Amino acid sequence: MVIDGYPQMNLYRDGVYVETFEEPRDYDTLVEYLSKHAERKTPSGTSQETTSQPHPEAPADGATPHSNNHVLYNPTGTVTSLNEATFADLVNAGHVFVKFFAPWCGHCKKLAPSWIDLARQMKNKLNVAEVNCDEHSALCRSQGVSGYPMLFYYSGKKGSKTEYTGGRKLDQLRAFAERISLPPVQPLGSGELPQIVAENPVVYLLLQPSTDQKALTVTTDSSQVLFGTPPVYVTSSSAIYDHYSVDPASSTIIALKDHEMNAAASFFTISHGVGEKEKLTSWMLRNRLPTSTELDSDSFQEVMNAPHKPLVVIVAAPTNELETTAESVRRIASQWKDSKAEGDVIFTWMDAGRWSSWLKNMYGVKENTLPRVILANHSRLIYYSTDQIGNEISLTATSVLSAINGAIHGTIPFKHSENIVERFARLVYVVRRFAFDETEADFTYRKGDMSGGKKTSRLD
Repeated sequence: MVIDGYPQMNLYRDGVYVETFEEPRDYDTLVEYLSKHAERKTPSGTSQETTSQPHPEAPADGATPHSNNHVLYNPTGTVTSLNEATFADLVNAGHVFVKFFAPWCGHCKKLAPSWIDLARQMKNKLNVAEVNCDEHSALCRSQGVSGYPMLFYYSGKKGSKTEYTGGRKLDQLRAFAERISLPPVQPLGSGELPQIVAENPVVYLLLQPSTDQKALTVTTDSSQVLFGTPPVYVTSSSAIYDHYSVDPASSTIIALKDHEMNAAASFFTISHGVGEKEKLTSWMLRNRLPTSTELDSDSFQEVMNAPHKPLVVIVAAPTNELETTAESVRRIASQWKDSKAEGDVIFTWMDAGRWSSWLKNMYGVKENTLPRVILANHSRLIYYSTDQIGNEISLTATSVLSAINGAIHGTIPFKHSENIVERFARLVYVVRRFAFDETEADFTYRKGDMSGGKKTSRLD
């Protein structure tokens, strides 16, 4: 073996050269590399049959599309360029993250280096691919691409795909990729729950008696839509059943929110009835967000465009008052959660200094009126700015909870978060699309995001 540089790191097995280590020399990469190549030995005195029993996170029916430990995704650590001839095979195999882009797009150019780094870091874990929509426009239209870049994760399970709308920084992309590479449901170890709850704003916990193995399969299938956020754990601990006052004979999933371990925010008991998977999936999507969070470019899509269409409390505050405002929002959100009031509501705070233009254009929030509280129904592009006695909503529990109740029951007036010209343009778009059966990819317009206009429903 020739040494052609220093330092050079070679792998040998039984005295025979295997390969030269050419990845980054950081600690995590080295540990991962050594763990991958280390020999798996059966502990002394334990039969192979005993150690090979299936784990809870790998159900026998193969519900997890990337649960096969023998499959190495992305073995070269590079981005795969796809076209009409190669797209279907890779996507149908599953566990692939695809970027749809155009070479002239500024955001695409900015993302390109991170995408290459992501592919390198996810070597042997996740396929990372891209499609040039200038060269393969028909393929991009077939996938519903309506802007650039668009990122989709394909699980391989019956053509399932989900758009990634999170942050585009490398660490954010890597965090998402790592989450979807884990089993969708993981066993809860003894004493692990406090740390897990402390690290995650929302955690799902399946309490499963040993007599109901089907509950794990239903939970695994339903949790595919979460892509690891929030994480899902399973336990049969009688102590945890007792702690949350759950019937020990039932299979129940609880949602723990806001780093609060003592009380569950919501319960779902699995009955194995007709449509149980769909019901559980809906429950998971409704409860996947914390009660309160900061609204910024990273969280905007998952909050404002959440599939269950929540009412969003937005508190805009000056930059230098953001921390104290956040504490007030958390306190009011906690009171609302403890009241067990009806409705899907998320409480947020926002840096009015950074997002002043968006706040002014969407909701008429001006710098001299801060802090300002509004309730947004983003699915309808409307908002509320007064409580039930007609006063402007103030940052107090009495005023905010009054406004929420009025918005939910339709007893307070709303305003449009787009002007009459924009509403007319949206109506024309809907009529044209109906009349000519056009696809979304034929238009640059998205609901609440007028191309070339002053208002946008997204934070760019």
